[in-house]
Amino acid sequence: MKNMSFSLTTEQVRNSFQLAVMGIAPIPGPDTPTLAGKDVTRRLDWLTLKVGDRLVACVKCMGRKKGEPLQRICTIEVVSVCREPLRRMLDEPAYGRQEVRREGFPNMTPAAFVQFFCESHKGCTPDTIITRIEFKYILRCMFGIAGDHVAAGWPKTPWCEQEAKWATSKDGLPGAPIWCDSHKLHIPSPCIPVKTINQFKT
Repeated sequence: MKNMSFSLTTEQVRNSFQLAVMGIAPIPGPDTPTLAGKDVTRRLDWLTLKVGDRLVACVKCMGRKKGEPLQRICTIEVVSVCREPLRRMLDEPAYGRQEVRREGFPNMTPAAFVQFFCESHKGCTPDTIITRIEFKYILRCMFGIAGDHVAAGWPKTPWCEQEAKWATSKDGLPGAPIWCDSHKLHIPSPCIPVKTINQFKT
């Protein structure tokens, strides 16, 4: 799987993944307007991406310092991908308001988001054609990248990627990191079942 950086929205992706683990839609509803989640991202490239492609969401892919590890967050799967002008968020106000929320910025106006995007992507203007990617969160075992098993004396390993069925217990609720049947046995913390949902709706 290819890696995709979410350096500007790491917190939003982590929030949404945590919600996915609990069986909750990744974008909070109107009753929680300040909680940021994310299931849409805009990019200048990724022209060959297809529906069904799976990616590893990471904190940062390029520009890491020497020796700085690649920090994986979770696995995502593309459910929709299209090319459209960035300014569609300005030209269609209702669409723009919906999109800033799905991008992870519930308190930002469409105009502010477009400005933010242009300032953080060299050469981009509101007229630039961008790639809009909608994705869902895939619950896969995090053995090999989370710290619990290493603390228990197990060596670092490649990311397991098997279906996650268990979550480390936290205040009685499921929470990341999550584990498959095999690796759950190596985790010292109490685990409870993960409610697996194949597709989340906003």
